[in-house]
Amino acid sequence: VFFLNSSLTEEDISDGLGYTVFVGEKISPSRFRQADEDLDLGWVSGTRATLRNVGWAVNHEIREKAKRQDLQEPIRKVSPLEVGGFSSWHSQGAQFLFGDGRVQFLGIFTTPEVLQRLGNRADGQLVSGY
Repeated sequence: VFFLNSSLTEEDISDGLGYTVFVGEKISPSRFRQADEDLDLGWVSGTRATLRNVGWAVNHEIREKAKRQDLQEPIRKVSPLEVGGFSSWHSQGAQFLFGDGRVQFLGIFTTPEVLQRLGNRADGQLVSGY
C-alpha cells in the first residue's frame, strides 16, 4: 500500500481494508544495538528506519539476537540499508494497524503464509485464524 509515489485508493485494495496490514511496530535500535551497530538513518531516508516487509517472522531480529547471545555467538551486524521485519518489546508478538483502522496483536507464531497474505493488498487469498 505504501511505496514511492503511491496513489492507491480503497478500491485498489481488493482483499479488503480489514485484511490488509498498513503499519506495524518496530523496535528502536538504540535500545538493543551492539556498540558497533549503525543506528537507523531516520524516517526521511526511506530505509529500514521506516520501511518494513512481511518477509520475516514477527520479532525475528530480536529473537535471533537473543539466541546468539545465549549461545555466545557473534551477532550479525545489520546494515541500515537492509530491509527488516516487524518487531516489538512484546515478547510474544507485535501490534499491527489494518486498513480499516483496527489495531491487532499478531503473535510470533503467526505463520509466514498468513503474514504475507495480510501484507498483500490484492492476492485474492482468504485469511483466517490469525
